[in-house]
Amino acid sequence: ASYVRITVFFLVAVLTYFFSQRIRKLEVKMKSQERLVSLGEVVSTIAHEIRNPLASISGSVELIQKQLAEKLNEKQRKMMNAVVDESERIKGIFSGLLDYSRSSELHLEEVKVTPFLDEVFLLMSHQHSFNPNVKVDALYKNKSKDVKLKIDPEQMKQVFMNLIANAYEAMPDGGRLKVSVKSANGSLSLLFEDNGVGMDRKTLNSLFLPFKTTKPNGTGLGLAQAYKIVSQHGGHLAIQSKKGKGTKAEVILPRN
Repeated sequence: ASYVRITVFFLVAVLTYFFSQRIRKLEVKMKSQERLVSLGEVVSTIAHEIRNPLASISGSVELIQKQLAEKLNEKQRKMMNAVVDESERIKGIFSGLLDYSRSSELHLEEVKVTPFLDEVFLLMSHQHSFNPNVKVDALYKNKSKDVKLKIDPEQMKQVFMNLIANAYEAMPDGGRLKVSVKSANGSLSLLFEDNGVGMDRKTLNSLFLPFKTTKPNGTGLGLAQAYKIVSQHGGHLAIQSKKGKGTKAEVILPRN
């Protein structure tokens, strides 16, 4: 019985490796598709190829954890962790693909900018990406007390939280994040400026490309999704950065 369990464990590990390689190949394929015209078709392919095997892998992992948890040696524990990590990574990619490909309808509401940004930072304080060593200069409180925008609150929260999370990650040892608002030519600009590690030109030029990421466990969909949401609002997302000199992200939205 013990031999059978160990055999099942290694089979699951092999299956996980196979499907993780398949995911990487699909990622490369999607990168080469201009503007992801056929994204829906690719998502369907991923769903078909991964949903059932992933369920089998997850089920096997749960069974193995219950039956062999106390009998695994160090090498086998590492393999078990690899199975779990790869399963979660695949789930993350799949979820991100669905979110990015889904053509969601905007539910516009008129919101006050200052309390809205305050709520975003409150939500960020409970996220795993929160960095308590970063000092936030909430300059938006000075000029945007009564400024309003007509936006989809939930989707725009996703945009701002992504930009803030990126700023936190760019300042792992602490730093300063300035958040300000300026109005001009019938539009409102919300600026997020950090003094973190910054980016080189090559990274900057591919920021909004899906699956293009420099993060070890990233999917490269965060900024692509943010750009899509801002564009749906009739706005524009612009990012300026220099290696070692920080980054400035600007969300430009029309005033309604």
